[in-house]
Amino acid sequence: MPQFWLILLCIGIPSMIKTDLTFHLVSILNLRGVSPAGAVFVLSLIAITVFPITMQNLSWNV
Repeated sequence: MPQFWLILLCIGIPSMIKTDLTFHLVSILNLRGVSPAGAVFVLSLIAITVFPITMQNLSWNV
């Protein structure tokens, strides 16, 4: 049974960190001196880059 919880943590913690960074990216970049428009631009570049990779990975599982 402990193996289940270890696997759950190994899968869950990176997902939580990635989600947290995505939701707070604009405020984090604002604290670093990046303008809100620049932060949104960075977020949009990340989204544009990740979307095709995600779609390609989904097509491999079919």
